[in-house]
Amino acid sequence: MSIAKQPLDENGEGNCCPECGSLKISVNYQFPLFVEMDLNSRNEIFKDADGKRIKQTNRLLARRYKNSQFDAQCWNYECRKCGWISEMFVP
Repeated sequence: MSIAKQPLDENGEGNCCPECGSLKISVNYQFPLFVEMDLNSRNEIFKDADGKRIKQTNRLLARRYKNSQFDAQCWNYECRKCGWISEMFVP
């Protein structure tokens, strides 16, 4: 069973590259990530739920990354075959 090709349009509708017709399309999302940094040392500050400073751990970084991916600010499409890149889309 073959997927019917429909080139991506200016509204982001479709499933293939408008240049080469390839189905190898990636979506590049940009998510908001808020970071608190010390002004003098430029080190990131991590705090627990009570507001106390804590040491950075891999688990903390993974949780922060996952929590930042709830609402995309913008995205674009990119063809992995020919390199075509769409315009930015915003919600």
